[in-house]
Amino acid sequence: MDWIDTHPDIYNKARELDDGLNEVDQTIWDFMKDAASDIPDLEIPTRMNSVVSSVAGLFRSSGGNSV
Repeated sequence: MDWIDTHPDIYNKARELDDGLNEVDQTIWDFMKDAASDIPDLEIPTRMNSVVSSVAGLFRSSGGNSV
């Protein structure tokens, strides 16, 4: 608290930021609660899927050299 008392400009800057953001937290919360979104739900591969895909890729790349 002593540091804040010796730097009153910090309080002024915080107030300025608060006024500038003007309820942005509520806007973000409303967006997060909205089930319908323009952001696609991308599948994130697991480590196992990545390993299996890599192994399968090895066989595909050598597939043209069958005996």
